[in-house]
Amino acid sequence: MARVTIIPSDNLVMVDQKPLWFSYTVDPVFHALQWYSDHGEIEWGDRNEDISDFTPYQYLVDAFHAEEVRLADELAQAIADREAAKTYVDHRRDAYNAAGASIEDLTVAAWEKLVEDRPDSANALQEIRERVKASHPKE
Repeated sequence: MARVTIIPSDNLVMVDQKPLWFSYTVDPVFHALQWYSDHGEIEWGDRNEDISDFTPYQYLVDAFHAEEVRLADELAQAIADREAAKTYVDHRRDAYNAAGASIEDLTVAAWEKLVEDRPDSANALQEIRERVKASHPKE
């Protein structure tokens, strides 16, 4: 069994030092429960009680893991929704940055070509721009 901390007043369950806050109930209500793999204690506020059986509280660890899954699914959906909402402009920007053709790179290349008469960077970036534009055409 893992290291577990439960603090009902904060809706906190922590498993192996990973905290999650979610709604749950315990009966009777205690201040905190600490479990150290094979033994633990319940903090009642005015006294502590040693415990050797975590079984009555296992449902909170199960709820913790269910909440982990729910949050991971929610995050994955949010990422998918964000990706689905991207326009060709967003996709092009991502592709430019991934290929080393950021706005800053384009600015420096333009400066070098126009002011310093050094076109090499601008020519290389233009090749990248043409590939990206072909890969991500206007909608």
